Amino acid sequence: MRYVKSMKQFLKIVALVSLLASAGSAADYYKIIVGSYSNQKNANRGLENLTNALKNQDKIMNLKKEHKLNFVTRQSQKYFMVIVEHFSDFTAANSTLLEIRKSNPGAFLHKLDAQEIEKQILLKGKKEKVKTQAKAQKIVKPKAKVKAKPAPKPKAKKYTRQQVNVNFSNLEIKDFIKLISKITKKNILINHKVNGTVDFVSTSPIYDDELIGILVSVLESKGFTLIQNGSLYEIVRSTEAAKHNAKVVNQGKRLYGSLMVTQAVTVKGENVDVVAAKIRYLISKTAKLMTMKESNVILITDYPKNIETIKKVIRDIDTNNEAIVKIIPIKNTDVKKLQTRLLDITKSLFNEKVASQAVKIVLDDNINGVIVVGNKANVKKIEELVARLDIESSISKNVHIFELKNSDAKAVLTSLTEIISKQVFKDPAMKPNVSASEEINSIIAIGGPIVIKGIKSIVDELDKEKYQVYVQARIVEINKNDASNIGVKYGFAAGDVSASGLYAMSANFGSETLTSTASTAVLDALGSIGSGAGAALALGATIDFLETNGASKSISNPSILCVNNKESSIYVGKTISVSSGSTSNAVSGITNSYKREDVGLTLKIKPRVSSVDKVTLDVEAVLENVLDDGSNNEMGQPVTSKQEVKTQAILRHGESIIIGGLVKTYEIDSVSKVPLLGSIPYLGEWLFASTSTTDQEDNLVVILTPYVIEKSAKLSQLQKELGVLSKIQVDYNKEAFQRITDKPESN
Repeated sequence: MRYVKSMKQFLKIVALVSLLASAGSAADYYKIIVGSYSNQKNANRGLENLTNALKNQDKIMNLKKEHKLNFVTRQSQKYFMVIVEHFSDFTAANSTLLEIRKSNPGAFLHKLDAQEIEKQILLKGKKEKVKTQAKAQKIVKPKAKVKAKPAPKPKAKKYTRQQVNVNFSNLEIKDFIKLISKITKKNILINHKVNGTVDFVSTSPIYDDELIGILVSVLESKGFTLIQNGSLYEIVRSTEAAKHNAKVVNQGKRLYGSLMVTQAVTVKGENVDVVAAKIRYLISKTAKLMTMKESNVILITDYPKNIETIKKVIRDIDTNNEAIVKIIPIKNTDVKKLQTRLLDITKSLFNEKVASQAVKIVLDDNINGVIVVGNKANVKKIEELVARLDIESSISKNVHIFELKNSDAKAVLTSLTEIISKQVFKDPAMKPNVSASEEINSIIAIGGPIVIKGIKSIVDELDKEKYQVYVQARIVEINKNDASNIGVKYGFAAGDVSASGLYAMSANFGSETLTSTASTAVLDALGSIGSGAGAALALGATIDFLETNGASKSISNPSILCVNNKESSIYVGKTISVSSGSTSNAVSGITNSYKREDVGLTLKIKPRVSSVDKVTLDVEAVLENVLDDGSNNEMGQPVTSKQEVKTQAILRHGESIIIGGLVKTYEIDSVSKVPLLGSIPYLGEWLFASTSTTDQEDNLVVILTPYVIEKSAKLSQLQKELGVLSKIQVDYNKEAFQRITDKPESN
């Protein structure tokens, strides 16, 4: 037994001496940290994946055999790491690292300090001791088996904050990072070069875990930040923190610490985009904020203190705007009127621009009630108002709304007001009140039942469907000289192109047989529109004949639909510029200003229908002409003339009237010369050519034909009938023109 104990001590001493000797002979030791995991199970899985990935790589297997490498998992504080240990040769360690990084890019090389070397020596000593004990157990057999008590599990050491005194000036940031890493015992991976210096003045000790926050503040000023990746800390650009697996914290959890995190914040009572716009200025420059409309959630990647501030602000501005729906049946009052009154009241009670205060009041005829939508407090106020307003009222029975279909509410109101103002009431309270609603074109009357009945009779008469008058206008310009020549050519008087002259001329375009045949065709086709058709067709043929032979030209053939007793107008002409003044200054000189004037024919018509077959037309025709465009006078201003005719005519349905007397005179210079000889320069102009000036006179004739329309539905029928009439006019013209042109031949 003594021999065994002595043997154990001897072997232990030999192992320790050999380990110390081997440690002292090597300059440095290295190990490769492949990755870190939150628990032993994940670490074992990572080790298995590493082994499977490298077992077919001969280079790694040779290095493992040559340097006696171990692929193991070890616990460091609360993390579990996969490690390849130990290298005494830096070149071999670096070669192995390059091969491992092909499958594990995050692997890095770590140099062991003296404390870690001593720890590994003790660990090897324990292993040798275990081996020695195993050998001794093979030599000496125990007499009796003693059941050993299980060793108590070691208690986890609680982390205690330690205070440190830190003061430095003009310290390089890279050295500052090394200092923080050493004090906090944190592994920090530097992927970017961070330039600059840092100063820190401290009058009292600070806790070691606060140093990470100071480091984050320094890095943030340079556009970088710190991200935790397992047991490692990595320096990344602040703008890319979200891409480097910034820690995601569950909703509702309070945030702490100095590292950037990502958290979702739910907005309940407001639009998420509106809230995001309000709190965006609170986030840091490099933070990321996005909204998800589907769930009304804001997703933020920022520092914990900033996110906590944002959450507090959102809680303050996030109103509990949960709307409710209340259906309120109406028993006594008119539901439409009540809704209108409620809408007016809500505009005063609630601010419609504030979403949480908005109240909607919807009319429901099926239940004879209103549907109120809004927050609970506002809906309750509306419900109380309805209870007070929904009472029987004698006034409501005397209120009547007359919806007008054919008349204007303002015009009817003027007539009613005038009638009521001339009435005398014994009791002033009996005097009715009337008003007009332009929006619905209605008359609103309030008064006693008898008065309302009288107002209804007046409104019914005033609101009858109005007569309409469809007026066809034909504006023709006839040259007097050309018309006279045509009369000479065909043997009838055509020099008088006034209204009476045209009627006289039209006698040449009608015969008893021709007009009677045409009238019969019109009567058969159109019925009442054919009254007086013979004269109308002959007049139309006369105008068309003059136009065909170049003695007249059609200026315009407009049609206008007039409402009874309403003035309508037609304008045909052009707009010219007339100087209205001039200003001068030293810089720009003289500046002229102009105004636009209308020059042409203006025709105003106001019909008054006395019966279905008769209408009175108030006609006003104004003709303005340009006599000189300004090129022939010193002032350079255009010279115009104006002729005006006002008349009143009573016509039958489909009967035409001619408005004449609008005359324009001018001169035309013409040159006559002998063929060939007259073209000789100078000599030909004097001996074989002559110049003459001819006075010309153009008569502007307006022919109006009214058609009375009793109902709007008959307008389309009238237009069809006028289309048939135009075809009959064409056939009539052919026959009449043939008769006129055949007269000289027969003579």
